[in-house]
Order: sequence, then structure tokens, then C-alpha cells
Amino acid sequence: MNAVGRPVHATRTLDAGVLPYQPPKRRSDPVERSRQQESLAAHPALLRLVDELPVPAAVLNPQREVLHENASLRGLLRPGSVSLIGLRLGEAAGCRRAVEGPGGCGTSEHCHLCGLGRSLSDLEQTGETVTRECRIAGQVGDEPVVYDLRARASRMPEPRGFGLVVLEDISHLKRREALEAMFFHDLLNTLSGLDGYMQFWDELQPVEREQLAPVIRRMTRQAVEEVVTQRDLALAEAGQLRARPQAVEVGRLVEGLCAGYQHGPFATGKVVRFSSPSDLEEPLSTDPVLLRRVVGNLIKNALEASSPGQTVVVRWSPELRRISVHNEAVMPAEVRGQVFQRSFSTKGAGRGIGTHSVRLLTEAHLRGHVDFVSAPGLGTTFRVTLPESLADAGATAGAAETAA
Repeated sequence: MNAVGRPVHATRTLDAGVLPYQPPKRRSDPVERSRQQESLAAHPALLRLVDELPVPAAVLNPQREVLHENASLRGLLRPGSVSLIGLRLGEAAGCRRAVEGPGGCGTSEHCHLCGLGRSLSDLEQTGETVTRECRIAGQVGDEPVVYDLRARASRMPEPRGFGLVVLEDISHLKRREALEAMFFHDLLNTLSGLDGYMQFWDELQPVEREQLAPVIRRMTRQAVEEVVTQRDLALAEAGQLRARPQAVEVGRLVEGLCAGYQHGPFATGKVVRFSSPSDLEEPLSTDPVLLRRVVGNLIKNALEASSPGQTVVVRWSPELRRISVHNEAVMPAEVRGQVFQRSFSTKGAGRGIGTHSVRLLTEAHLRGHVDFVSAPGLGTTFRVTLPESLADAGATAGAAETAA
């Protein structure tokens, strides 16, 4: 009998490496799976309970294949699908590793790192309920998607040998962790620089102090800006940020940002060039503070992706109400697929909020649209398209004061 059917009296949240990973041994055949479904159907009360759970859940057979799933799970992994029966959960999520192993999901050389796979392996070996976090890089239709989940695997009381997996979306927790990590990292860097200057301030000559004063003022403004940005992003995540539309000459705003970043630390050895078909433009109704956040983030990202000697080109097209930010680097395919995902970054742990915040502020609060293209020979271009009027687009919700 499979270990899933053993009596248990405990729940454990296990750390990776406690037990050796055991892949599923084989697939079920249609006849065997049909018998398993008949056995499961003899317990309608349990199936109704699974169906009524407000979180994604599935009953698995000893081969770790779905025998029954609720609507929440289908909505999470396969929107619009009728059934996931016969699939393993990684296959249902479109996990790219699911096709690499000889027996499908759970059998590739990478599957021992999957929190969901390890939960099922530990459950089979111990019979105890196991909870682990996992991250699945999957696909819904043609769109790549990343799932940040907490998986809880436990045995079904009846029929013996079957398991129940309940998934919890923890993307908001990961997003908060990334927000906080980015904020503290950037703020500490700025304050450390200020502290370094002030340690020898008393030893400087008046002319040296005069030369350093603009640098210190800029760093102080940067620290304030980082605090304000963190506040606004936290409010935006909570749906409590209110855009404050006013008449804005977007071209002038973007041109000023380009000039500021050209003289900043990210542009050393690089060029930021602003382009617009005309100096004359009609003001656009938008929130200048949030727009600066969005465009500034895109310029900063483009500069960080560029090498010395390269140029970042920022264009404002009034007739299209579109701002584009171009750099010469090309993103790898695996990066392109996750670029707007919170907590994903090529810069290291906790550095993946930049492009996520661009989409969040642009689409949820400026009522615009953001997309990008990245290809060999073309480089990478992010495009922000604004509505004719933010007021008419109905930007509402919550309350948050803006800051200069």
C-alpha cells in the first residue's frame, strides 16, 4: 500500500533536504485510473468538500496524477479548461521541467528542487502532512506565468492511498518581501554614502565643501525619493493610491528626467538622449508624480542594462501619447517571459520590483498601457501609452498624498 494511506497525527513544515526526493515511479493507465475514479466517487461528501474549498485543491492518485480538482485550481492553472484529470500538477501549470523527465512531471533532474514535488515525496515517505513553498515557471496559453505558491500535501481519509494537495497563492508575500528588500538596499546605499561624506566634512576646506554640497543635496533628495517611492508602491499594492491628474506637458517632464539621469551615477560613460518631433505640445491630463516614477524607472533600468559607450534613447510621441525607452541590450528569452513578474529580476534577490511597479502604476493608476519588444538587432524598447485624459479614464481608489 502507498505510504499516503498511513495513519498520521502531525503536520510538518519541512526544510529542503530532510528526506531524499523520490520521483513518481510510473504513470497510471486509463483502466487503472478509471477504477481509481470509481473508488473516489464512492465518497461524494469528500468530493463536495474539495469542490467547496475557497482555495485551489486537487485529489491525487498514488501516481501523483489529478483524479479530481476544484474550480479554483482550474482557474489558477488552466483557465477555461474542463478537467485536469490524468495530469500531474506541474503539467497542468505548464511547467517547462515537466517535459524534460522520462516520466513527465516529477521525473526530471531538476524536480528535486520543486517544493510541490518534495511535498508529495515527503508525504509518501512519512504519511504526514507536509507544507512547502514552491515557484513554478509555467505557461497559460501562449503567455508565460510564474506561480509563487505554498503547497500543503496530506493524505485523504478515504479512499486509502490517495492524497490531497491544497495550494495557496503567496505572491503578495513574495512581492512585499521584494519591495522591502529593494527599499532597504537602496536607502542603505544612499545613507552610507552620505555618512561617508559627513565623516570627514569637518576636515574639508571651504572650496571642497562647496564642491561637495550639490552632491550631498542630491543624495539627500534621493533618500527622500526612495522613502516616498516605497510608500507609494505599498499604497499601490494595497489599492489605496490615488492618482492626482493635472495638466502636464509630458515632453518637458520626460526631457527633464533625461537630463537628470544623464548626470546621475547610472549614466557614467553612457548617453541619455531625448527625442520628440516638436517642442510644442498640448498638455495631457495625468499624474506627474506617478509618471515620473514610471519613466524614471524605465530610464534607470535601461542605463543599468547598457554598457559604457552605449546610448539610451527616450522618445515622446504626442500624437500617440506614447513614451518609449530604448537601449541596445537584448533580453534572453527566459527573462522576457518574466519581466513584469513581481520579485523576478536579473539583478539578484529582492531586486525585481522595478518593471512590476512600472506596470502596476501605469495600468492600475495612470490608466495607460505598457509593453516592450526585445530582439537581436533591435535592442530593447519599453513603451508606455497614456490615455487622453486620466480624469476621464476614471483613476480612483484610496487616498495617498503625493510628494514633491
